[in-house]
Order: sequence, then structure tokens, then C-alpha cells
Amino acid sequence: MPGNWALAEALPTWNTGTSPVVIADLDIAMGCDSTAATCATAYDGLHPDPLGEYRLAGAFSSVLHERLGVGSAALTVPAGVPDRSSATPTDLKFDGTQQGVTVTWPKVFGAHGYDVQWREVTDGGTSDWTDSSPGAEANRWDLGRQFTNQPYDGHRYEVRVRAAAGDLKSPWSDPVSGIAHPTGALPHHRLPGLGTHRPCRRAHPGPPLPGVHGHLERGRRGQTTHRRHRRTELTAMTRKVPTPG
Repeated sequence: MPGNWALAEALPTWNTGTSPVVIADLDIAMGCDSTAATCATAYDGLHPDPLGEYRLAGAFSSVLHERLGVGSAALTVPAGVPDRSSATPTDLKFDGTQQGVTVTWPKVFGAHGYDVQWREVTDGGTSDWTDSSPGAEANRWDLGRQFTNQPYDGHRYEVRVRAAAGDLKSPWSDPVSGIAHPTGALPHHRLPGLGTHRPCRRAHPGPPLPGVHGHLERGRRGQTTHRRHRRTELTAMTRKVPTPG
């Protein structure tokens, strides 16, 4: 790519004896053919698989040792590596307060993230699982109201999780369930004519402001109401100012 060639050409001008700058060519290390549909070192043509990770580490190791004198030898990259496996998440905990549905679990070694599925089981049935999109980057997941307009207070939910690392997936965990009693922010509702969810807030009267009729309401609507009242009063005050002379 043009940016990569420009970087390679610029690096020698940045390199000095007291502050050396060298490049590790990851493209050559991966050995992927840009015209091919697949690559032995990338699980999706771009992101490294286990062998690709070895080759990337080898590229940095070679530069550090051969160009900068770091270490006694460069990393030896094997010709192939065995398939990896991922442990299944265990010991899931359900919290029905705060967000309403929050599930946590111990971290799984080697996981880049977690796939999550959930379903409502209030009536005791076994409805289809719903994929959470996005999943969980860490070992905690909350049922997002902005995407589902759930959870509902008093309803029972079931959640299961699996570890993910690229194309590597663990088996699904045993599901955990609980009853939602949200104590956090009010649920989100879709407003007419808008393509996004926004919080629906009740007007909450605040302390009356001097010289302003009515109360300051919290939220965007309240700010508009307050400005309208204030603008009306300032207009009235202006009209009462006597003309000099």
C-alpha cells in the first residue's frame, strides 16, 4: 500500500546512531498472497491465526536481534502449530438489579471477547436464543435497552456465553437465569420521526427561579420551557423601561 511504502522510505531519514529506527515487515512475515482468497496464516485473510501470530512475533524478534542487538537469538518460528482450543466460560452470575440483566463470569485465558445469547423465559417456555450484537469485550454483559427496549421489570431472562478468539469459539456455557428488577435509568423509547432511541424523562419540578413564573423542568423540554418563560419576562421588562427625556 502507498502508506507502507512511504513509511519504509521515510524511516532511514529518522534513524540516528543514538536513536535507531528500523522497520519490521509484517507483510513479508505473514506470507499472504494479496490475489488469493485465503491465507494459511490468517483466519479471514487479514487477522492472524495461531501460525500468523508466531510469524508476527518472529518478524519483531528478528529485527530486535539482528538490527538492534537485543537478545541472544531471534525467535524460531515453527512450520506449523496445533489447533488451539478455548475453555468454556463457567460460574456465570446473574444480577437482576441496576441494569436489570447483568451477567458476569471469570475471565477465560486467551479469549479476545465473548459471544452472548439471551432469551426471555417468563412463561417457562424455551423460546429461540437472541444473539447480542455487539457481544462482550470483557467478562461482563448487560442487556442493553437501547437495542432491545428490555428488560421488563418482573420478567425472567436466561443468558449463555461462549469465549471467542478470532474464528476460534468455545462451546456455549450452561445458561444462567434470573428475574429483572431494573433500578437504573428509565427505559429508552423510539420517538416519532427519529431513527434512534432516546431516554424518555418525566418532567421533574425544580426550585422556582426569581422573577420567572413556573418551575424549571429538567430535560431538554424543560430547558425550552424555561427559556420561553424567561424570554417573555425580559420582553415585558424591556417594555416597562421609561424613555429618557
